[in-house]
Amino acid sequence: MNDAASALTAINCVTCGASQNLLGGHKVKSVTCGHCGAVMDRHNGFILLQQYRGMPRPDGPLSIGMSGVLNGVKQTVIGIVGLATDVDGETYRWTDYQLFSPTHGYSWLTWNNGHAVHSRKVRGDFPNFEGRYRMERIDVRGRMFRFVERYAARTTFLEGELTWRARLSDRTNVAELAAAPYGFSASTSDVEVEHTQQSYISRDDLVMAFDLSGPLPAKSNIHPIEPFVAPFHWFLAKEAVVFAALSIVIAIAFSISSNGRVVAEGFTDSDTGLLTMAFESPRSNELTELSATRPSGTANAGRDYFNVALTQISLGVHRKVGLSAEWEDYANPVGLRLEESGQYRVQVKGVPSFKGDPIPLPVKVTVVQGRASVIPLGWLTMLFGLIGFSYVARKFLFSVKRWKE
Repeated sequence: MNDAASALTAINCVTCGASQNLLGGHKVKSVTCGHCGAVMDRHNGFILLQQYRGMPRPDGPLSIGMSGVLNGVKQTVIGIVGLATDVDGETYRWTDYQLFSPTHGYSWLTWNNGHAVHSRKVRGDFPNFEGRYRMERIDVRGRMFRFVERYAARTTFLEGELTWRARLSDRTNVAELAAAPYGFSASTSDVEVEHTQQSYISRDDLVMAFDLSGPLPAKSNIHPIEPFVAPFHWFLAKEAVVFAALSIVIAIAFSISSNGRVVAEGFTDSDTGLLTMAFESPRSNELTELSATRPSGTANAGRDYFNVALTQISLGVHRKVGLSAEWEDYANPVGLRLEESGQYRVQVKGVPSFKGDPIPLPVKVTVVQGRASVIPLGWLTMLFGLIGFSYVARKFLFSVKRWKE
């Protein structure tokens, strides 16, 4: 290309005379008229190479001449390519926008079902993607990708400046990899194998970059390199984990510092297995805990059972307060809240495991009041834990849905 040709900023179409702005620099090889479909040779006096009338214009939010800042670089749309592939009798279509930056050269913005992906050609030695299976892990320049798919793309639309002599007959075999929010692809044509690295562009960033007006078309699926983004949920999950840990610490501190007071204590009878004790509950709604322990040196004969009954004594009237429990191997204390103050009687009766078995060996029964309950803190910890887990579960389901599509 001579200096005069490279200095041109606009030409008229050699077929229909429509004005064509030249925005793409000296590496542009063809210019396609958006009015009549004439493809002109940028490096040979803009002679007519071929003409495609009636090409179906692809969907997309951008047009030639629009400029925006992507990944920190100002870039201008200089060309548009419509592409399609056929899979199991269905046709899938998307749009590639050729971008140009005087400082960073050429790149692509792909618009596909409401998703935007920015890609740039890279050079080097890369793995062979032939024969790979879906979700196979592949290391590309130190980043672990998963193999997504392989398909054959065909060109359905051309407009503007492109870095090759474009034809509607162009066919390309594409292999795609994903490591959200990044991607990698290998495109094999009759001429070369071209590798591109990709990054996902959020809809908000796209609107801001190109100052688009009006809502973008809705997304119809999850893109293979679309990242999971839920900033408010992520904030809640982080705070919930912190508060869950704090609740556990507080619960441990309460358990250590609040031992309560012993209000009754005794041993079950070795012959009858029975123990009856009385105690005073000075306050209403008092947390009361009953526990059983074996005397030191007593062998564990197996699984022992103890029926427990607690009775309120008031004006000579005995009223059960609804406690009936069994202790097995003395693992868990029995606890309840006494709604009223006053005198109470606790009765513990050892019961043989099977008919004919001996009465359980004596155990020490202790009644403790005033011990702080950590149950509310336990429920609070579970609530915070569920909030944190909900974020992890939501992100996992997002990933599952991504790979199902």
